[in-house]
Amino acid sequence: MAIANGSNNTVVFQSGTYNFTSAIIIDSASNLTVMGQGMQQTLLLGNSPATIFKPFHCQGLTITSLAIDFDPLPFTAGYVVNVSTSYLDVQVVPPHKADIGRQVRAILQYDPIEMRPAFSPNAYEIYQTPPSNANTSLVSPGILRIPLASSSIFVAGDPIVARYTFDRHAIDAQDVTDFTVQSIRIYTAWCMGVVTLRAKRLNIIDFHVIPRDGRWMSTIVDCMHFADSRDYINIIDSKCEAQGDDGLNVHGFYFIVAEIINSTALVFEEFNWFDVPRQTKLSKNPFKRTIGNRD
Repeated sequence: MAIANGSNNTVVFQSGTYNFTSAIIIDSASNLTVMGQGMQQTLLLGNSPATIFKPFHCQGLTITSLAIDFDPLPFTAGYVVNVSTSYLDVQVVPPHKADIGRQVRAILQYDPIEMRPAFSPNAYEIYQTPPSNANTSLVSPGILRIPLASSSIFVAGDPIVARYTFDRHAIDAQDVTDFTVQSIRIYTAWCMGVVTLRAKRLNIIDFHVIPRDGRWMSTIVDCMHFADSRDYINIIDSKCEAQGDDGLNVHGFYFIVAEIINSTALVFEEFNWFDVPRQTKLSKNPFKRTIGNRD
């Protein structure tokens, strides 16, 4: 599904569940609002490892008043019942499913009492790249066999969460300005919840990443992940729970060294934006530091 370039429009999802197998691509929209009827009324359900919203080069875009979930899930969970050097068998705990034919990329020990990843000197989290033909299989009803790339420290009785491929973010925006995500609930995603690259003036309001219906995890990686943002990021009345990695990750590669003038002066060049690079001269001596535009 694609929303082409346009301005001052509203796309409305009515109450109910909408099934998707590919992304809603929003390209070069201006002052567009995509809205549902509320986080408990409108559900966008991904039926494959896909992004739900993928905006590019938009200005004044708002996504609001809906929830996002996936079926099948990007993970499963349960208790280890058998361990070998090349696999482990897991008794899957509902509502998780014994998904067959999956590649397991990460396994973490879980704390079912605190309802979060285990935290102790002996807790573990492993990442692996199994052989291409090493997929999950069903040993008996409810018992899932997970191939291991190498022997590890699993013990029978351990509660674990097994995550599949880190594939697609629920909301994945690039080169957007005045982007607002408001009154959105994400139950899970095949990678991160909301991700932006080169966003200018970003508003995250009433945004919630939470597990649904007794699940042991929400998104399998970060809740929010913002790279190379500009001007500001506003995060208001939002919550991240049970995600597989960071709640909030903000980072950027802002400058490269364009020229070394001498032992006390460098020229930095802005990096990773599409406008004309601007250069800044940084010089230093024992008495002062000056920063100014290069002539």
